[in-house]
Amino acid sequence: MFGRKWQKATGTVVARTIEGTDSDGSMITYNYVVEIRPAHAEPFRAVLKDPRLLTDFVQPIVGRVVGVEIDVDRGVARFDKSDPRLSFKAQQATKDAAFAAALAAPAGTPPQQPSPAASGSEMAEAVRALIGSASTGGVVRLDRTAEGYDELRASILKAAGVTDPRNP
Repeated sequence: MFGRKWQKATGTVVARTIEGTDSDGSMITYNYVVEIRPAHAEPFRAVLKDPRLLTDFVQPIVGRVVGVEIDVDRGVARFDKSDPRLSFKAQQATKDAAFAAALAAPAGTPPQQPSPAASGSEMAEAVRALIGSASTGGVVRLDRTAEGYDELRASILKAAGVTDPRNP
């Protein structure tokens, strides 16, 4: 009677905006526009929020495909916290396993391939994003509470060929 009929689906984050921060700005919560693709229904878009408890939850960036759960009868959706793509612990376990495999590999085994460096167009895109985000006089706020900080940070790290430790 009180249970909900949650069904698993996948979705792509198409936009996100800051909903709020804690008192010192160290924890940011977001609202997300997610395009959801149910197995037996037409795709639709919905606004999803960060879970109330952010423990073991990786906040997805725009473009990330993630697991969601939908209640078709009520027309609501939420992030699927059992999805390893949204789990810090699952992502850390994958990294730890790769590290252990590198250690166990025989001497002379080539190193793991680093993430590819950005192409010229990706670097240009990151620079345009940096310049475009400056609202006054070419000055860009790069503190964690600045609007667009995470997107800008992600584009700079991607352009530099660096994997974001917060969102691998």
